[in-house]
Amino acid sequence: MAAKPMVVSIRIAAPPERVFERISDLSQHEAFTDHFLVDWEDAGPDHVSVRADLPGPEDRSEIDVVEREAPHRLVEQLTGAGGKRRARSTWTLEPGGEGTTLVTFTTEPQATPASERLMGPLIRRWMRRGNEKSLARLRDLVEGGADGAPSR
Repeated sequence: MAAKPMVVSIRIAAPPERVFERISDLSQHEAFTDHFLVDWEDAGPDHVSVRADLPGPEDRSEIDVVEREAPHRLVEQLTGAGGKRRARSTWTLEPGGEGTTLVTFTTEPQATPASERLMGPLIRRWMRRGNEKSLARLRDLVEGGADGAPSR
């Protein structure tokens, strides 16, 4: 049985175009996700390699942009554990009133290694908290115009 999608949302006081500019380049994601995704290696705006800051083996995951519909939608594919861990994440940006954007980040697990299945509920909780904090940090970067330097 596939795990349920994980959905987190936040409202950002900026138009979708400005938010999309920040999320469409994966190398810029380190600035708002480095509290739980570490050891970033980027190979351009459409590919990064990261490691989750979790106890256990230091397995890297590859993240690739697979769909882009500026300024409303960006889809990423994550692959790790030699292809045994796969997930698809979708950024959806909806214009709100008075120049705001509702940002929704949905992660749909596609495959999980057997070694991680027992820890599924703990990993899911950790990911939810990490994603919620990431969206708050993204909001602060976009609204504050910060330079995007990584900080924990």
